[in-house]
Amino acid sequence: MNITSLQRSFIKDKVASILPECRIYLFSSCNHCDKVLGDTDVIIFAERVLTYDEIEEIRYSLQKTFYGERLNIISHKNDFESYYTNYVTTEGEKL
Repeated sequence: MNITSLQRSFIKDKVASILPECRIYLFSSCNHCDKVLGDTDVIIFAERVLTYDEIEEIRYSLQKTFYGERLNIISHKNDFESYYTNYVTTEGEKL
């Protein structure tokens, strides 16, 4: 992942402004390399799933601020479990 600490803070603050009690993870298929490859997933766990409009608000804000970064926004309820979410919470970066 090629995301600066300033960008990480921006992502955390923007998402928390909509869902204050959430857990946010950054995950990339290239999580453990320094190369700029692929895209980055912003995975959000909260008491409720973000609405389409909320996701678009976050996406627009991030794209406007980080032009060129490929960020996917994925929203799940806290109790959602799958192999992918277990992997993300183990291997991803918690904000």
